[in-house]
Amino acid sequence: MAMRETSNIPDFIVIGAMKAGTTSLYYYLNSHPDIFMSLPKEPRYFSLENVFEKGEEWYLSLFKKATGNQFTGEASTCYTRWPTFSNVPDRIFQVNPQVKLIYILRNPVDRAYSHYRHLALIDNKKYASFEEAIENEREIIDASKYMMQINRFLKVFPKDQLLLVDFNEFKNSPNEVLNKIQKFIGCNAVSLVRDEGLIKNNFKSSIDKTTKKRLIKHIRLLMNLSGVKFLIDAIFSKKSKANILNKITSCYLLFSRRFIENKYKREIEPLTNRMRDQLLVEFREDIDELELYCGKSFDRWYS
Repeated sequence: MAMRETSNIPDFIVIGAMKAGTTSLYYYLNSHPDIFMSLPKEPRYFSLENVFEKGEEWYLSLFKKATGNQFTGEASTCYTRWPTFSNVPDRIFQVNPQVKLIYILRNPVDRAYSHYRHLALIDNKKYASFEEAIENEREIIDASKYMMQINRFLKVFPKDQLLLVDFNEFKNSPNEVLNKIQKFIGCNAVSLVRDEGLIKNNFKSSIDKTTKKRLIKHIRLLMNLSGVKFLIDAIFSKKSKANILNKITSCYLLFSRRFIENKYKREIEPLTNRMRDQLLVEFREDIDELELYCGKSFDRWYS
């Protein structure tokens, strides 16, 4: 069994890309007995100024519950959204120069379109079209220029501390890719895949934080009513009861997200071939450089 010294310093960070399967990877790794993932999934400590101002002690406290020889990690996709968020590689280096970095690469056009859908459906930003969103949110394009993002990290970290993961391979052969990631982290490789395949990010919605807090409060009050409490105590074990609140809240948020997506579905235009071709021209130079760096072809991104 791989061993390590117990420490609050993160051993690895999933740095992106946004809308490229990082939530799936987070939950898979979090299910590994030798891995401890931060809660929340995305602390965004090295990117957001108001979070960075909380200080290193606050950040490291996110990993203090790691036990024994667990490897520790987090997954903040905004770490590869330069220039919106700058200084990220240098800040990470100051905390752990030996940290291992994991970066998932998805078809850049599909990722950009999914980014746009996220802004429109989840963040409730109003755009007349995908093109308008790109004009107003340059980050949609920048976050899909993978080699541009990688070069920022290579100025600080050696190449062998960065693992690139092909999204298609992760989706089609998750066990194989997860074994590769576990080996990179340094832990024992165990089977992490369930029959349902990749875990999707179904826990976000456009419900604001205040509403979420009120929802949780009301659920807690409901669960403590004498009649309801009696039924819960009679049906569920002590261990199961600890998860009831999270399950009810997650189901409600999932329902809310689907309701919102259905409500705005007609307002989200599909990705057209014309727009795909236009974006591929935008990404061509970056893809060419990425292929040289990886020694691998990404021709399927053009089909």
